Amino acid sequence: MTKLEIINETIKAYSDPNNRATTDRGCVYLRDDGKMCAVGRCFKNSALAVVIGGSIDELELPNDRVATTKKTLSFFKKKYQGHGIDFWVDLQLWHDDNHNFEEDRISEKGLEGIETLKLFYAN
Repeated sequence: MTKLEIINETIKAYSDPNNRATTDRGCVYLRDDGKMCAVGRCFKNSALAVVIGGSIDELELPNDRVATTKKTLSFFKKKYQGHGIDFWVDLQLWHDDNHNFEEDRISEKGLEGIETLKLFYAN
Protein backbone atom coordinates (compact mmCIF):
# COMPACT_ATOMS: atom_id res chain seq x y z
CA MET A 1 0.00 0.00 0.00
CA THR A 2 1.10 3.56 -0.57
CA LYS A 3 1.39 6.00 2.32
CA LEU A 4 -1.69 7.81 1.06
CA GLU A 5 -3.68 4.55 1.00
CA ILE A 6 -2.57 3.79 4.57
CA ILE A 7 -3.55 7.29 5.72
CA ASN A 8 -6.99 6.92 4.09
CA GLU A 9 -7.43 3.47 5.65
CA THR A 10 -6.49 4.91 9.05
CA ILE A 11 -9.02 7.73 8.67
CA LYS A 12 -11.72 5.19 7.87
CA ALA A 13 -10.71 2.97 10.79
CA TYR A 14 -10.84 5.83 13.29
CA SER A 15 -13.67 7.95 11.90
CA ASP A 16 -15.45 6.53 14.94
CA PRO A 17 -13.09 7.54 17.78
CA ASN A 18 -14.37 4.64 19.87
CA ASN A 19 -12.28 2.36 17.65
CA ARG A 20 -9.05 3.85 19.00
CA ALA A 21 -6.99 1.77 21.40
CA THR A 22 -6.81 4.31 24.17
CA THR A 23 -6.70 3.71 27.91
CA ASP A 24 -6.39 5.91 30.99
CA ARG A 25 -2.63 5.78 30.38
CA GLY A 26 -2.88 6.82 26.71
CA CYS A 27 -2.74 4.79 23.53
CA VAL A 28 -1.65 1.17 23.46
CA TYR A 29 -0.90 -1.06 20.49
CA LEU A 30 -3.51 -3.58 21.59
CA ARG A 31 -6.24 -3.32 24.22
CA ASP A 32 -7.71 -6.27 26.07
CA ASP A 33 -10.88 -5.94 23.97
CA GLY A 34 -8.90 -6.32 20.72
CA LYS A 35 -8.92 -2.68 19.65
CA MET A 36 -5.62 -1.62 18.14
CA CYS A 37 -3.83 1.65 17.48
CA ALA A 38 -2.98 3.10 14.08
CA VAL A 39 0.35 1.28 13.91
CA GLY A 40 -0.57 -1.84 15.88
CA ARG A 41 -3.33 -2.74 13.43
CA CYS A 42 -0.66 -2.97 10.71
CA PHE A 43 1.57 -5.44 12.59
CA LYS A 44 1.85 -9.03 11.37
CA ASN A 45 -0.07 -10.29 14.37
CA SER A 46 -1.65 -8.89 17.48
CA ALA A 47 0.70 -10.85 19.75
CA LEU A 48 3.55 -8.77 18.36
CA ALA A 49 1.85 -5.61 19.61
CA VAL A 50 1.84 -7.02 23.13
CA VAL A 51 5.48 -8.13 22.96
CA ILE A 52 6.67 -4.73 21.75
CA GLY A 53 4.65 -2.59 24.14
CA GLY A 54 5.62 1.01 24.70
CA SER A 55 5.69 3.25 21.67
CA ILE A 56 7.00 2.95 18.15
CA ASP A 57 9.74 5.44 19.07
CA GLU A 58 11.21 2.74 21.29
CA LEU A 59 11.82 0.58 18.22
CA GLU A 60 14.48 3.00 17.04
CA LEU A 61 18.14 2.13 17.13
CA PRO A 62 20.12 5.22 18.21
CA ASN A 63 21.62 7.24 15.35
CA ASP A 64 20.81 4.61 12.73
CA ARG A 65 17.65 5.40 10.75
CA VAL A 66 18.41 2.85 8.00
CA ALA A 67 18.82 -0.05 10.43
CA THR A 68 15.75 1.17 12.30
CA THR A 69 13.66 1.12 9.15
CA LYS A 70 14.75 -2.41 8.23
CA LYS A 71 14.15 -3.68 11.76
CA THR A 72 10.79 -1.96 12.05
CA LEU A 73 9.57 -3.12 8.64
CA SER A 74 9.85 -6.74 9.72
CA PHE A 75 7.04 -6.11 12.23
CA PHE A 76 4.50 -5.10 9.57
CA LYS A 77 2.16 -7.11 7.40
CA LYS A 78 3.50 -7.35 3.87
CA LYS A 79 1.01 -4.85 2.43
CA TYR A 80 2.23 -2.19 4.88
CA GLN A 81 5.96 -2.65 4.30
CA GLY A 82 8.14 -0.24 2.38
CA HIS A 83 7.77 2.87 4.52
CA GLY A 84 10.26 4.41 6.93
CA ILE A 85 9.87 4.89 10.64
CA ASP A 86 9.19 8.62 10.27
CA PHE A 87 5.93 7.89 8.45
CA TRP A 88 4.77 5.44 11.12
CA VAL A 89 5.70 7.81 13.95
CA ASP A 90 3.78 10.67 12.31
CA LEU A 91 0.73 8.47 11.71
CA GLN A 92 0.80 7.24 15.30
CA LEU A 93 1.21 10.77 16.68
CA TRP A 94 -1.91 11.81 14.79
CA HIS A 95 -3.80 8.84 16.25
CA ASP A 96 -2.56 9.53 19.79
CA ASP A 97 -3.60 13.19 19.92
CA ASN A 98 -6.96 13.34 21.71
CA HIS A 99 -7.55 16.82 20.26
CA ASN A 100 -7.91 15.17 16.83
CA PHE A 101 -11.12 13.50 17.95
CA GLU A 102 -14.49 14.49 19.28
CA GLU A 103 -16.94 12.13 20.91
CA ASP A 104 -18.28 10.69 17.66
CA ARG A 105 -16.01 11.93 14.87
CA ILE A 106 -12.64 13.29 13.84
CA SER A 107 -12.35 16.91 14.98
CA GLU A 108 -11.58 19.91 12.79
CA LYS A 109 -8.01 19.84 14.14
CA GLY A 110 -7.83 16.14 13.29
CA LEU A 111 -9.00 16.78 9.72
CA GLU A 112 -6.34 19.47 9.37
CA GLY A 113 -3.75 17.01 10.63
CA ILE A 114 -4.87 14.46 8.06
CA GLU A 115 -4.50 17.00 5.27
CA THR A 116 -0.99 17.80 6.50
CA LEU A 117 -0.09 14.11 6.51
CA LYS A 118 -1.49 13.69 3.01
CA LEU A 119 0.45 16.68 1.68
CA PHE A 120 3.67 15.58 3.33
CA TYR A 121 3.43 11.92 2.31
CA ALA A 122 1.68 12.26 -1.06
CA ASN A 123 4.69 10.86 -2.96
